[in-house]
Amino acid sequence: ALTKKEALELVDEIPDIEQLWFPQDKVREEQYKEAVRSCDCRQWVKIIKALYMRQQERMAQGKKITEMDEKYFHIAEDNLHAELALALGKDKADMKDFLISRFDEIQPV
Repeated sequence: ALTKKEALELVDEIPDIEQLWFPQDKVREEQYKEAVRSCDCRQWVKIIKALYMRQQERMAQGKKITEMDEKYFHIAEDNLHAELALALGKDKADMKDFLISRFDEIQPV
């Protein structure tokens, strides 16, 4: 489990964490399975970032996100929110708003 300090450091690093993306569905699913099992918050962030960007691209093309991508997005997001909530002493349901507010704070003006 993360300490409060580690959790806040991780949140601040999120903009700099690379996406975990593989164009081939089979390879991507294997990598995502491995990342989810790793119990590594940074790996979960990589999945979330990649799939968020893919979702935006697909929506722009008038397509829906694939079932597999949606599944791993939700698993990674749920795991990350649970871990951060525990470390920060917050409610898991509040994590999305907390993260959004943190990103708004660190955006350049």
